[in-house]
Amino acid sequence: MLTAAPTAGAIVIGAGPAAGAEIGHVSRAGGVPSGGVRSESAGSGVPGYQTVSDGTDGKVAGAAIENLSTDSINEVADAAEQLRATGMNTIELDDWWEVPAANADTVEPYVGTVPDAVLEDEISVARAAGLSVVLTPLIYCNGCLGSFRGVMAPANHQAFFASYSSFMDHFAGLAQASGVSTLFVGSEMSSLEADTARWMSVIAGARREFHRTLVYEEDWSVLGQARFLGAVDEIGVSGYFPLDGSASPSLHQLLGDWRSSSMAAWRARNWVSALAALSARYHRPIVFGESGYLSGDYAAAQPFLNYYSTPNEGLQADLYQALLETFEPYSWWKGVIWWDWSASPDAPAANGRTFTSKSAQVMLTCWYAEGMRPDNPSEALP
Repeated sequence: MLTAAPTAGAIVIGAGPAAGAEIGHVSRAGGVPSGGVRSESAGSGVPGYQTVSDGTDGKVAGAAIENLSTDSINEVADAAEQLRATGMNTIELDDWWEVPAANADTVEPYVGTVPDAVLEDEISVARAAGLSVVLTPLIYCNGCLGSFRGVMAPANHQAFFASYSSFMDHFAGLAQASGVSTLFVGSEMSSLEADTARWMSVIAGARREFHRTLVYEEDWSVLGQARFLGAVDEIGVSGYFPLDGSASPSLHQLLGDWRSSSMAAWRARNWVSALAALSARYHRPIVFGESGYLSGDYAAAQPFLNYYSTPNEGLQADLYQALLETFEPYSWWKGVIWWDWSASPDAPAANGRTFTSKSAQVMLTCWYAEGMRPDNPSEALP
């Protein structure tokens, strides 16, 4: 996720429930009751809603786990249990290394890096809970704006990619041995995407070690910039598309915004068509490797920024539903990893990005665990 705003002129194609809690449908207006999500049973008897047998529709339905410590097995075990209760099938684990400066040529572990042995145990715990595991090795860029890896400028590209290839080969071998389902070979490294030959080499090296699904994730603001996407199995996109500048747009408005953005700098952009064109160009499905929203007013405006405003859990939930309503029908869309699940829910007055213990978790439980679909897509799930 970006921590600084991309330029408006960037390349774009086209115009927690407690353990053991009963999971069911509850009114979104009241948020998640203390003690977890609970309700009477839902199902086809709820007027205005239908149910499907598989609420995930066979797609990736997952969440990234926020702020894992270097000894976080219990955190992963708890998160896996909660995600399963919400109806999800996937967990994403990140492991962070760093570059010591914006122009550095080496990728190195640092004090916050999760040790291999701990990461292997985390993967094992998540798989034992019945979840597929996505592993995303990531880079902090010291000296970059917002520490964002997308603006790195190594002085020596050859040396940097040699170091990065070793970094990725290491995680590819670990992922293969640990039963990881999907490995991201890069994420939002926009300033380096023009180096196609070196990226092809990185991907080839990772594929020698890892024999399941490989993904590279583009930032939404440079959609289609990378020219090596045909070498991976799926195209990842960080799905923080600007939709609507209103304080609290309706679900109906948000559904329209995906096909004609209301944001001034991106007005009338059809994000659905842009993504469909990208998939068609490379004959690869698209997965949102990251997507999520703050639980406050203006959350639909620039979702890539942490802009804190008046708390608004209903808008966050509507944004989640609008994304799922918009993309589920398309065969080229493989699903979404939500950012994020947190073991420490926001305080009542906060409006952070996690969906934990918020109305968005209720919505996701209705969608995934109960398979609820409204007869009218503009109708919020209860």
